[in-house]
Amino acid sequence: MTTGGKDALAVLHRILHAHPSLVVDTSYMAELVREDIAAVRRSVDAIPKPWPEWGGGWSGQVEAALIDAVLSIRARYGSSLHHGSAGSGQPLLELV
Repeated sequence: MTTGGKDALAVLHRILHAHPSLVVDTSYMAELVREDIAAVRRSVDAIPKPWPEWGGGWSGQVEAALIDAVLSIRARYGSSLHHGSAGSGQPLLELV
């Protein structure tokens, strides 16, 4: 049995143990769990390797990092630069 199959059966065992009155087609449930595990593995395998190097951010500049984080939360991506932060109509520097 593959590792994925063992993982699927372990998950199924925990479900059935938690709900002893549950009546299910265990082979069908195990196959669904195997498919989910395979989908997660395909997604992980699709991640580019090696990962791109981190750009450095705001190293040593806590205040700038905090302002950047707050403004990023409010940002509406895809909007024009002329609309200021989050389309407020105010230039970015007036918001800081």
